[in-house]
Amino acid sequence: MSSIEKIKRVYRYFFKNNPKYKITINVKTERHGSVYGGWDIIKQSLTKNSIVYSVGIGEDISFDLSVIEKYGCVVHGFDPTPRVASWLSEQNLPNLFKFYPIGLSDFDGILTFYSPENEKHISHKIFPEQHSKPVEVPCNKIKSIMASLHHSHIDLLKIDIEGFEYAVLEDLLKEDIRPLQLLVEFHHFFPEIGNAKTEDAIRLLEQNGYRLFHVSDSFCEYSFKYQNLL
Repeated sequence: MSSIEKIKRVYRYFFKNNPKYKITINVKTERHGSVYGGWDIIKQSLTKNSIVYSVGIGEDISFDLSVIEKYGCVVHGFDPTPRVASWLSEQNLPNLFKFYPIGLSDFDGILTFYSPENEKHISHKIFPEQHSKPVEVPCNKIKSIMASLHHSHIDLLKIDIEGFEYAVLEDLLKEDIRPLQLLVEFHHFFPEIGNAKTEDAIRLLEQNGYRLFHVSDSFCEYSFKYQNLL
């Protein structure tokens, strides 16, 4: 058994109580990035002129680098975690990767999130743990970020923001912003959230023109296509 298959088996064991979902459109896909940090997108769906936002990058930008290598487009990466900026400063990054040390939220201002209990981990969370510490970081709505970058649309938006995704998706739809591809890591496995909230979010996206075309083996990463995209 390959190492990838072993990881998939572990995923299926720990995430077997997954949210209810249904793949609603069949498309050819391609994988970008590592087993841990990779995503499935629609095959041959980007160009060098595509606008790609990667929100919540942590210390794994394998997805971003893969997209840049294949399509030659700019990838705009966002993450307010101080350690991420420090880590990126030590990497040999291509010119097409643009980093912004801000968070994505449903408001413009200061966002409070909480450090992981294990100092070796980098992902901060929406909820505090027993020994976590609050961290305040600048954040913006997606509409404000687009305005600052002079973008009128987004071809692909990937968000992995540790539980803040539900409010962000509601804000995205309220502002009538429709990325052609939407990649979301849902955090229903947090005890404070649960499967029902992810199921509601999937339903809301479908009601607003999105179709689900891929779900990862961990049942956490969901790939959606907006109805206007081939």
